Amino acid sequence: MAIKELLVENVRCFHGCHTIEIRPLTLLVGENSTGKTSLLAALASFAGSGELKFPYTPNFNIPPFQMGRFEDIATYRGGAGGREEGFGIGVADDAGDRSPDAYPYSLLGRYMNDNGRPTLREFAMRIPPLFIYMRRLKSDKWEVSRKKSGAATSKLAFSLRDLSEQIASGIQWDVRDTVETPGSVLRQLPLSFWALQILLRPEAKEGENRGGVRTFEDLDPDFVRIINTFGQGRRGLYNLAPIRAVPQRTYESYKEESSPEGHHVPFVIERQSRGKVDSSLVRALEEFGHASDLFSDISVRRFGRPKGSRFAINIKVNGPVRNLADVGYGVAQVLPPVVDSLRLPKGTTITMQQPEVHLHPRAQAALGSLFAQIAVADKKNFIIETHSDYLVDRIRQEVARGAIRHTDVVIWFSELVGTTAELHKISVNKSGDIQRAPKSYRSFFADETLALLSRG
Repeated sequence: MAIKELLVENVRCFHGCHTIEIRPLTLLVGENSTGKTSLLAALASFAGSGELKFPYTPNFNIPPFQMGRFEDIATYRGGAGGREEGFGIGVADDAGDRSPDAYPYSLLGRYMNDNGRPTLREFAMRIPPLFIYMRRLKSDKWEVSRKKSGAATSKLAFSLRDLSEQIASGIQWDVRDTVETPGSVLRQLPLSFWALQILLRPEAKEGENRGGVRTFEDLDPDFVRIINTFGQGRRGLYNLAPIRAVPQRTYESYKEESSPEGHHVPFVIERQSRGKVDSSLVRALEEFGHASDLFSDISVRRFGRPKGSRFAINIKVNGPVRNLADVGYGVAQVLPPVVDSLRLPKGTTITMQQPEVHLHPRAQAALGSLFAQIAVADKKNFIIETHSDYLVDRIRQEVARGAIRHTDVVIWFSELVGTTAELHKISVNKSGDIQRAPKSYRSFFADETLALLSRG
């Protein structure tokens, strides 16, 4: 996933514009109802779907998130402030030192109210040295402008109906997939995006269909960069739910389709127990079990030989082996974030809410060590909404002992001021010390400690 910043504008309790830097370990902390989950949902609306929906028809209700309708998303301040007339969501990346195929970019979509449905009003994209801006003139009328360094700004006004008629005969939808531009991405492309292809080919002769695309060679190079950017930004986002699947005594069918709640995890464990998964996942599970003191061994009991037969997940803690349904609920709740963090491909960005739920402090701390280890070894990014000081403090310890760089960790503390939220960026130095935290950060714990010390 190539996203280094999340941009939100008038989204729920976040009034105005906010830029949230994303690092390999990004921790979202703060009291309940301060907007932490809204930030994860905003990111998911851009990249959390298997289809190319952003910016035209993003899904603001991708499981496990439910942002609702326009009136549920746009900031409402009450009184004279009222509800904002629009909201914006975007992402950005600096490309860093990755391959030449990765471009620095920033994308921002702004949405208006269309009978309760968020509808795109304008869209801005910067892929240096190219800047593209689209805005809606009327329901079916759009204007797209293109600015490139050293060149004059060019504009094109169009309607979706006219555009469809103009280029329908010029697009081959059965284009072959290539490394440079997957045909599947082109097939998913919103119709109005093809206006960019027309705009980027001003040299076309009078009467010629400037949007005509017969082969990939016909595509303007800048147009290819734009489409690749969408593919680059959308790859590899995985969202975990705050409440995971209830453990079953037995599992009746062979199912491995991923779900935010982790229904697939027992089937992943069953498959890896057959020796068909890299043994590093098995070793890592065992290491986490010992470090967290949750379990010492996970095994599978099968009730038949054929693949897909009924099976049970057994857990060994201290003493005899027991069924997963018979051990502490925390074991079943922690397996999805642990297994998915280990099994997902390198470079994946994983968002999760309260991975520490139902866990003892020792196990919460062990999660912090595990996430730091995976972030470094597999170059995965974690965006974690958490209420666990044990998890946060263990990550600080991992920084102090050099297991992860301090520059790879950032804490975002959200707090309500009136009806809107303020975001505070908190850094960690090489010693794991908290830097630039507001006075309100952890003030509750300090007050509780002082009250305890001064009792009587």
